[in-house]
Parts: sequence; structure tokens; C-alpha cells
Amino acid sequence: MPEKEVPQAQPVTLTMEQLRTILEDIKRPYVDPEVEARLQRARARIRAQREQSEGERKAREAACPHVRRDGTSTVAWLTTPASDGITPFTRGVCQRCIKLFLPGDPDFARMIAVPTGGEDVVY
Repeated sequence: MPEKEVPQAQPVTLTMEQLRTILEDIKRPYVDPEVEARLQRARARIRAQREQSEGERKAREAACPHVRRDGTSTVAWLTTPASDGITPFTRGVCQRCIKLFLPGDPDFARMIAVPTGGEDVVY
């Protein structure tokens, strides 16, 4: 039985631009379209959840009066002491809705003027 002759590969001539394109394609990692689509859906779901959480947080903060029945503030104030060139600044957190009060916030000046409760605080 005579053996079949295997055809010899023909030499290919490439330009430098074609060679550069081939090398760039080889370096580029393979991206599975299904995996990429799944990641895009996950990112969209996370983005929607984040927007929903942000909306709920804003609604919770807007509904909170930040004061107790006796008229004292529910905001806990903290002043960072000056050290190593750090300028001290005061910030507050409402203990009901977890709203952060920072200098420059429109509610900051109003809430820092409200007295905080003492030992006989009624919640």
C-alpha cells in the first residue's frame, strides 16, 4: 500500500503591520461572551441595589427629627483633637437614623445648637 504524500506548508509572507496585529491579538486575553454578559448583569443588579439603598437612607434621614420627645438632640458629637498638624473639627451622628452631620451641611449649624440629653434622657 503506497503512503500518501503529506503536502508541505507553503511559506507565508506578512507585512510588519500584519505581524504586529497578530501579536497584539495573541497577547489579548480571551473573554468569554457569556461570562462578560453575566458580569454586566451582576454590575447592573448591584448598581440598582445601591441606588435603592441610597434612596432608603435618604428617606430614613428625612423622616427622622433628630430630637427626642424632651427636645434634646439625638446627635452624638465628636471633636477630633488637634495633633500632628491636623486641624480639629466636629462632626455628629444621629443615633436613630445614622445621618452624618459634617461642617458645611445645612443641618449642621441647626443641630449643633440643639442641646444633647443628660442622664435623665427620655427616648
